[in-house]
Amino acid sequence: MTVFYFTATGNSLYVAKRLGGKLLSIPQVLKTSETAYSDDVIGIVCPCYAGGIPRIVNRFLNKATLKSEYIFTIMTYGNEQTSALDQMKKYGAAQGVRFNYMNSILMVNNYLPMFNVEEEIVKIPQKNIENAINAVIKDVLSKKQYILPTSCANKFWGAVFRSGAKKMTGGNSDIRFTVNDVCTSCGICAKLCPVSNITVGNNVVYHHQCEGCLACIHHCPAGAIHIKGEKNGKRFCNGNIGLEEIIAANDLH
Repeated sequence: MTVFYFTATGNSLYVAKRLGGKLLSIPQVLKTSETAYSDDVIGIVCPCYAGGIPRIVNRFLNKATLKSEYIFTIMTYGNEQTSALDQMKKYGAAQGVRFNYMNSILMVNNYLPMFNVEEEIVKIPQKNIENAINAVIKDVLSKKQYILPTSCANKFWGAVFRSGAKKMTGGNSDIRFTVNDVCTSCGICAKLCPVSNITVGNNVVYHHQCEGCLACIHHCPAGAIHIKGEKNGKRFCNGNIGLEEIIAANDLH
């Protein structure tokens, strides 16, 4: 089994690790010249962004040729995945990818301008995350055929969220970021960025090719990076995933 994943705060990497198999980071795959992948089972694990899939995952689908008798996708989300799986299915079909299994897992919402991370962390026990992951693992290992249905309401809200996605996840969404004077120029933010959008010298500089993943903000050890409209200074990182693992997944230098 080969599992491609994209992660920022660790949720999707944790799910990918629990699934097992050969794990391949989508940012790392995109910087190689390899395009064809085959295995008995192939999966894609990624977060939902603004009711859709991350742009970097779409670029991966446009580049890669996936050959397998069983292809699945798992999407992690914090509030509603709305119609993100429909978008994944559509983009995959355009590249000849037919998904046998598509499902989602409710985890912690870490989009700071919309959600209070302190409150989200308190809700973790209610989300039954481990049970949901175990159920997905069982389904995939048994090669269950299943596509999570999308309600009409979720189709509507998915379209609404995606209409405003440019502000949240567009390339210049980093204009909403600020770096205060507690910054130590440690360079972790640059290492974490999956699209090499950050350089660190005397100052932290964003180059307006942002993916909107907020990895730089959530993992900043000094708490120096902020986004306009954030509810508070609380940050979230999946406790099962180490910082070095996310750097290894996303560092393109």
